[in-house]
Amino acid sequence: MAVLDSSDFSVTGCCFAHMLQGDTGEEADAVYEHTLTPTAFFKSRIAFNFNTLLWELTRQDGTVFGFPDGGGVSNPGQAALRAVTNRTGQKLTFTRAGNGNLTTITSSSGRRLTLAYDGSNRVTSATDHTGRAVGYTYNGQGYLWKVTDPEGGVTEYTYDGNGRMSTLKDARGLVFLTNEYDFEDRVIRQIQADNSEYLFAYTEDGGGAVIQTDVTGPRGFVRQVTFNAKGYILTDTRAVGETEEQMVLLTRQSGTNLPLSLNDPLGRETTWTYDSLGNVLSETRLAGTGGAVTTTFSYEPNFQQVASVTDPLQHTTTITYDSLGNPVTITDPLQHQTSMTYNSESQLLSLTDGESHHTQFTYESTDLVGV
Repeated sequence: MAVLDSSDFSVTGCCFAHMLQGDTGEEADAVYEHTLTPTAFFKSRIAFNFNTLLWELTRQDGTVFGFPDGGGVSNPGQAALRAVTNRTGQKLTFTRAGNGNLTTITSSSGRRLTLAYDGSNRVTSATDHTGRAVGYTYNGQGYLWKVTDPEGGVTEYTYDGNGRMSTLKDARGLVFLTNEYDFEDRVIRQIQADNSEYLFAYTEDGGGAVIQTDVTGPRGFVRQVTFNAKGYILTDTRAVGETEEQMVLLTRQSGTNLPLSLNDPLGRETTWTYDSLGNVLSETRLAGTGGAVTTTFSYEPNFQQVASVTDPLQHTTTITYDSLGNPVTITDPLQHQTSMTYNSESQLLSLTDGESHHTQFTYESTDLVGV
């Protein structure tokens, strides 16, 4: 497979910037890899599975999200999520009507959530397998108006003329939040139940992206947060302009936006290094000083879980895993070992600590019922 740059493939609103392409050059033979954001989906891949006939997005932790092919569908719901399977085989199945509306979510244990809709394809109720239901009603403009919880409590929402949420009223009849907006539909004022308020001010770059937000709290103190071009925090300053002002400063890795260093309000610096998969390899506190101390990490290859931690005094803790990624032993620097066993559902059955103290766990279906 060849690695192609982002000009070879693009998805609106997506961060899969590289295509690993098969020999045929066909789309269904391609593998798309996420490379641009420091989230749980960093280095995840999408590829078509010819057995399930689904596009499968696989994260490094082994979780797989399945989507049907979207070619030729007129309704986005028809190409929406169908299944989520974790590395131990436990699965959530998403069942949809012909128009794409999600009707049920079912777990491997048989627990389920059932959704009902009105004629405008709006969810009117969500009912779990025990019969507990949450109800949803809408106003004349089609906006969510009331949410009724299983105990009969009602939360209400109102909107301004532009369809922006104005007030939220809880089940006690208390209006606990009121919003006001600017001409770009951003919240500029929030009033709490006790009439205290928060004010929000935004600074944009030449392209209209917000690069700074100032939040003034009820006591008049200002918190100022600045962002880079991708929207990630660079600085976070509290009590701006006061003698108590405190700033946290972050630097980030180009491309991935993983944090490389953090300077706290006392000027102390912490730095991090990473491997190519975004795993932290080292953390150094008091970096750049004679008192710098470093902790290092290593990872197992299957699900990128921590395999060892070595502290600044070179004391190492190691962790081993079974084929499903369940930790089976933890060995501390003094070679005291804790061991674990699991059932076929990867539920913890027993734990034996370094002093041979034994704990057992019992379950009914997915529920822990005894220790």
